[in-house]
Amino acid sequence: MDLWSDIYDQVYLDVNEDIDFYVQESILSDGSVLELGCGTGRVTFPIAREGIDLIAIDNSTGMLKMALEKIKHQDTSCTNLEFVKSDMRNFTFNKKFNLIIIPFRGFQSLLNINDQIQTLLNIKEHLNRDGRFIFNAFVPSSESMEGPEDILSHYKDVQDVENDRKFIIWNQSEYDQFNQIVHTRVVVDESNNLGDVVRRFYRDFSLRYTFRWEFYHLLRSNGFKLLNLYGDFEKSDFDDSSTEMVWEFGLE
Repeated sequence: MDLWSDIYDQVYLDVNEDIDFYVQESILSDGSVLELGCGTGRVTFPIAREGIDLIAIDNSTGMLKMALEKIKHQDTSCTNLEFVKSDMRNFTFNKKFNLIIIPFRGFQSLLNINDQIQTLLNIKEHLNRDGRFIFNAFVPSSESMEGPEDILSHYKDVQDVENDRKFIIWNQSEYDQFNQIVHTRVVVDESNNLGDVVRRFYRDFSLRYTFRWEFYHLLRSNGFKLLNLYGDFEKSDFDDSSTEMVWEFGLE
């Protein structure tokens, strides 16, 4: 049983500021879209509801299982949507796309430069000549990297009303500044209606934090040209107060 996949949608129910952005960009693409790292379909289904031809891939069996189970509850026949289990570094399709997206900081799950380059070359191979590649990443914060590590901090409480339980979620992070990787352990305490913790489980993941000009040169050196860099999903200018980098590239 993949416990994290089971509660993923509930944990990130309030993360929605990026959805309309990716939907609108998919509509503007006026063609087929490929989503890499789709998870349970948080961004996927809103795009599919617009009637856009969409292929969504993820390398997690648990996440894709949840996505497929959600199809019967969606207000679309999903004939324009296909889920595929694959890795963003080595997927292969006999078609090209007008738009390729990696929402929710999925590109940062690539932990070394070789994986990043391999993914970019694969994206370039599947992108139409006038197509676009859009992804977002967090802006590395010196404050967080210089703060105390290995401290368990409360992230949020998630109420599961249907099953009369609550999840208390904690985060614990450690920064490997030499390799630019943040290792995070998510600790989930499941409590019953009396407030007693009946189960604890963990989810470990790592993200590579990449700086603005590092991203820029990485993409340029692999055949992409910068179209836009936004500081949020409202397309605000990127500046020194931005906490998100929303990148839009075309082919060189």
